[in-house]
Amino acid sequence: MSMNWTNAACANIDISGMVHTISVGVGTASQNVRVLADTGSWDLLVLAKGAACHDSMRRSASCGPFHKLFDPTQSSTVNHTGQFLLASYGSGDILGEKVADSVQLAGGPNPFPIVNQSFMLMQVVEFEDFVVTPMDGILGVGLKSYARDDDYFFGLYSKPGREPSLLSNLGGQHSVPPIASFCLGAPANRRGRLDFGRRTPGLSYTHHLTVIGEHTWSVNFTGMDTAKRGYKPATPRVGFGSCAAQQCIALIDSGTSLIVVPTVVMRELTPLLSAVAPDCSNLNELPSLHVALGGQWVELPAEYWVGVFSSRTAAVQQLGARFWRRRAEREQLFHDADADAPHAPIQLVDAGAQKTADPFGGGGKAEPGLHCEPLFMHEDARTDKGLLIIMGMPLFRAYAASFSRGEKKISLARTPLSSSVCETCGSPNGQQQAAGSLDSVPSALQPQPILLQPTPGIPSRAVMPSVPTQARFGHSEEGSAPKLLQM
Repeated sequence: MSMNWTNAACANIDISGMVHTISVGVGTASQNVRVLADTGSWDLLVLAKGAACHDSMRRSASCGPFHKLFDPTQSSTVNHTGQFLLASYGSGDILGEKVADSVQLAGGPNPFPIVNQSFMLMQVVEFEDFVVTPMDGILGVGLKSYARDDDYFFGLYSKPGREPSLLSNLGGQHSVPPIASFCLGAPANRRGRLDFGRRTPGLSYTHHLTVIGEHTWSVNFTGMDTAKRGYKPATPRVGFGSCAAQQCIALIDSGTSLIVVPTVVMRELTPLLSAVAPDCSNLNELPSLHVALGGQWVELPAEYWVGVFSSRTAAVQQLGARFWRRRAEREQLFHDADADAPHAPIQLVDAGAQKTADPFGGGGKAEPGLHCEPLFMHEDARTDKGLLIIMGMPLFRAYAASFSRGEKKISLARTPLSSSVCETCGSPNGQQQAAGSLDSVPSALQPQPILLQPTPGIPSRAVMPSVPTQARFGHSEEGSAPKLLQM
């Protein structure tokens, strides 16, 4: 039966450092919480009053003072099931009760209240750095139409639990098409918008990627190249690196703050990443990174794949412990990547003419106190479609991304550094200013440092990869080899 799609909704995105959230109202009367809109998952999770948060570094009787907590005792419409779920993400595990209650979008012109939305009430959170991460839950807008595969009760048994996801209920209860469109804009932006049921108005979508995943927003990944701004490689270089020797797949994941690649690919990228001057003195000399997604090139200028922080201390705080552990591993393992890498490492090139970059050259003047850090991390995960690469926030900053469940396509629109089209749902320029190429942006704007700054008074941490773990895609029998991640 075909649906009569008639409506669209928009939610304002708040961006604090490397974390972005929208507000949703839960319960009756409505209690507003901040949730990370995550294309890498499907379920809605909301932090409960009285929840306990801990990780390998700290244990706490509470989740700290920076979170908004949902109190189910103050809602007249909550439905407790007494069933407890275990959800596993790349950052850790969450245990909580499956409940149902009214949920609505907050902060936008059309709240579209949903009746009897199934979600997890987060009661034990084992996410690294969650205590100081400015979000109160996760809103999955993944490819699947239901909230979860099965309900896992303490890992002992399961039963079917395929309640509709929030995106599905927007369609079923309010005739909103199953489309989620992110528009974050340049790294300096602290406001964005998330449209449901349509692409973001005022943008020109030029890249349309076919989704090959059965469960996830994943596309073919076929190569990388580097070049100056505006240079467009003709085709992915045949034989480039590990992803030419074996298949790779890219998960387009709004729930990850970084670009995450396998160890073998990180080894090939090391010469590029090592070229970044920590004091940002050569930021405007660094090349764009061109990535072949779904057979099409997308361009990430250095301002997007390099994070610019107000100080090294700020970088340490915002990127979090896991990033710095991986960075230390990279420095130890790959310092001689050029000499003995099994595949040719990526080279810095200028308009197609290869040249070796001066790692700390460029002749630019360092801004006082600034610290630059490549927004890459290595993590190994093997899927049923090859090595996993996760394209996180750097891609979402450079391109507005629209996810159409019905078409199984991801559409991308360039968002220049100077564009204000992404600012808010009610932006006066939102319907007028379309995005063009970076070549149309005045050159004086391009090399300016773009600080990643948290909201004043609120700490911030990067959100680590939401790599789909076995607990999310099915358990292996005890003693057997881990299953491949099912994309």
